[in-house]
Amino acid sequence: MDRLRDLAQRYGVDKDGGLPIVRPVPSEPSESPSPQAMSLYEPSSSPRGAAPAPEYVETRSPVVGSHPRHSQPLSSAYSVPAPRVDLPASMYHRDHRVVPPDHQRSEPDNSRAPGGQQTPHRNKPKICSHGEPERLSDRRTKRKSPVVTVAYDRCFARQLRVDRLRLRPLLTSVGAALLLASCSSGGLLADQGGPSKTSASPPTSSTTTAIPPTTTTTVPEEPGWTTLSTGPRGIAIDERTFPQPDGSQVTVARFLFNHVDYSLHVGSQDPPTANAAIGPDSGPAVSGAEQPLLLACLNGGFKVNAGAGGFEVDGQVLVPLSAGLASFVIDTAGLGQVGVWGQDVPAPGIPVTSVRQNLPPLVVGGQPSTQVADVAMWGATLGGGAVVARSALGEDAKGDLLYAASMSTLPVDLANALVTAGATSAMELDINPNWVQLATAATPGAPLVAQVPGQSRPADQCQAGWTRDFIAVLSIG
Repeated sequence: MDRLRDLAQRYGVDKDGGLPIVRPVPSEPSESPSPQAMSLYEPSSSPRGAAPAPEYVETRSPVVGSHPRHSQPLSSAYSVPAPRVDLPASMYHRDHRVVPPDHQRSEPDNSRAPGGQQTPHRNKPKICSHGEPERLSDRRTKRKSPVVTVAYDRCFARQLRVDRLRLRPLLTSVGAALLLASCSSGGLLADQGGPSKTSASPPTSSTTTAIPPTTTTTVPEEPGWTTLSTGPRGIAIDERTFPQPDGSQVTVARFLFNHVDYSLHVGSQDPPTANAAIGPDSGPAVSGAEQPLLLACLNGGFKVNAGAGGFEVDGQVLVPLSAGLASFVIDTAGLGQVGVWGQDVPAPGIPVTSVRQNLPPLVVGGQPSTQVADVAMWGATLGGGAVVARSALGEDAKGDLLYAASMSTLPVDLANALVTAGATSAMELDINPNWVQLATAATPGAPLVAQVPGQSRPADQCQAGWTRDFIAVLSIG
């Protein structure tokens, strides 16, 4: 009795408390049942006068639609009489069919029908690889709504994802093998931009040589450039020498955008600070806070009494700024720009903290100044000679800053070297042997090394303290 009651609760009875029906759909339509068999399906009268029980209830699909199979006759071989069982009203569908709760909608345990006959499993739900049964309603005719089609394909989609995950290690191995094969056949260039290395053995046999992986910290960014400094983000400073037609050798150091920032320092004698409050990060020497990040130091511009331009540091104007002059500008984030004050710089909406001006621009719009051949306009020289130590600072289209210097050169040589290196704007900095200086460190905080051949200033001049202004280049972590 308990077994029958459980079956009635799981697979439904008619609303009037009629007979429960536990009948899997046979594989083939059965013959017309006998009157004795049909008597088992006659609904009993109900004291409530409710609607009669339906002719057919499919036990594996609680809510029955208009499928042609629903009109098939029932077989008495699969029918079991049982006592009346009243179910809660919440389990009744609007068409008087019983709707079991979600947790009971599973495959019934009726592998054998009454009488010992094996029950066909024609409509047994498929099981996805993830273990979730596929509902029978998902497998009905394609005349159903698109939602049914999506539910039906769920097994296939999940299996496809599983197969893709299983194939990933295989694809990775194949990719690695192809990469290794391309390396052995000269598909990859050697380090430093050199020619590819191939095996010297005959074509019938090949020898694979493993090439060590390269990183941005060991390989120059461009052929012809030599790495001077590296930071946490890779190459921070590289350099290249540009020979000039007059025999001058101009060294250009490139400070890569978004790898370094800048700090303008005053000298102990120039510019005059008067009553300005100069912090340790802008004083005559590199501060203790800057030292662990220090990658380079380079000279500033002319003395204030030369009248070459204004000077601002930490938001304090020491010498008034003049429009139309070439200017090196540092914003509050530490990023540097080179341009013409009032035209190119400062950039709109960018707050400025420090400015160093010096003469008219040396390079404008990617071309040397039209006055570059007038040597007298680019500063007084020791002994009145034209070919002396000179330096300049420019910016390229990517935002990299370019420092050019030589201990024996002309203004036009600096301009040509900067334009060749990609500068779109540039300004001349200090001149004469005592004031041209560039020193760089291999890594942040490492010892500084002089980079301009023949420079007279020691490499650690900015760490020991300098009488003139200078620019510190710091690594970005």
